[in-house]
Amino acid sequence: MTAMVWQRALPGPLQTRALRVALRLDPAAREDWERWVRTTPGLKYVLGADRKGVKRILALIYHGLRRNEAGMDPETRTYLRTAYARERTRTEVVRRITRELLELFRTAGIPNLVLKGMLAAETVYPEASLRHCHDLDLWIAPADTKDAGRVLAEAGYRANPDFPNVFQHASGFPVSLQHRLFRAGAPKDNPTPPGPSQQSEIAGVSAAVLCPEQNLAHICAHAATTGSRISPYWVADAWYLIERETVLDWNRVIAGRELALPLSITLGYLADRLGASVPRDILQQVRDRANGAGLGERLRMTAWMARIQAPRAARWLE
Repeated sequence: MTAMVWQRALPGPLQTRALRVALRLDPAAREDWERWVRTTPGLKYVLGADRKGVKRILALIYHGLRRNEAGMDPETRTYLRTAYARERTRTEVVRRITRELLELFRTAGIPNLVLKGMLAAETVYPEASLRHCHDLDLWIAPADTKDAGRVLAEAGYRANPDFPNVFQHASGFPVSLQHRLFRAGAPKDNPTPPGPSQQSEIAGVSAAVLCPEQNLAHICAHAATTGSRISPYWVADAWYLIERETVLDWNRVIAGRELALPLSITLGYLADRLGASVPRDILQQVRDRANGAGLGERLRMTAWMARIQAPRAARWLE
């Protein structure tokens, strides 16, 4: 059962090929892509068919292909360039909504932390439009939930009747107020302020965010519990964070023993399949820790991962 659950956490062959050419700067990735292009008819339809996977990273693929000087036929180039232009336009709207909301909460005195997609887009990507953000995730203390909901309602946000603490902007853009770093609550994932945090510029305003080490652990552990076939962006989020933060305290990244299983599989994928700069001794430590976990801990972690990957949890992310 554990192997089946973990397998769902990793990108498939098509997604891995696209991620390699989007992120890596080596000839092997470019040659692999060009060989695949030559042998794949109707390329743009193949890319577009993977709606929750490759289609979500079309702008990133276009950026990587141009940077890698990899081959694109005119039709595919136009298709990817259009996706890139569309994402840039959309990003401006998302950044405006985010900026207004952060300023709204600051005026109301409601502490929060920016998480996940918007945090990655604004702090680690070469440009924010390369990271499609389908919602805004904010950590809010449970005691502030009522006030936050009132402020959002007064600003015209609509509550989602199916998912508590999810609100929609007039444009339809969702805002999710979270009390935990993981949806179903990982072992020892208590609704207390995640820390340590720091200030960073998000959508043009100063905001509280996770420190790089905790952010990387969150990205990778969260990915193992949702499955990349919903979105492969966790790979790019982690990749850019690792490449950007040249002085990471890796011992802090893997400090949480309860996250050893998901971190071993996701960090292993980043290092082994994409050549990310994960120190080999750190990877070995987290793998040893995962392999040395007691049966009870492994079963508890696997059950948690399986619960998050359930169909209802997947529908939440669509």
